[in-house]
Amino acid sequence: MRRQCTAIKSNGQPCQSYTVEGSDLCYFHSPTMAAKRAEARHRGGVNRRAPKNAAHGPYAIKTVADIMQALEDALNDACGLENSHARARTIGYLCQISLKALEIGELEERVKALEERVSI
Repeated sequence: MRRQCTAIKSNGQPCQSYTVEGSDLCYFHSPTMAAKRAEARHRGGVNRRAPKNAAHGPYAIKTVADIMQALEDALNDACGLENSHARARTIGYLCQISLKALEIGELEERVKALEERVSI
């Protein structure tokens, strides 16, 4: 049967975590686990960083084409992530915004064409 950690947390409450094998303390309070905790923090920080190969941005968004390029870059980045519900939602959302931008771009072109016809 596993035992609970004997450490007292900074808020005065007893720790609820289970002990590390051969110790009265848990992973978070055991001094022998300090190096493992530091390595885990390091790995977590490295894995959360943006990919270094991201060659896009900063963006100067002045046209629908600029918006489409930013959305395309974001979509390509999202497609490269590990498959998850959040990734699927992000891809769906970016596609929805892209569709709206395409519609607006098409309307913008049609208005320009009409303005050119009227000004002739």
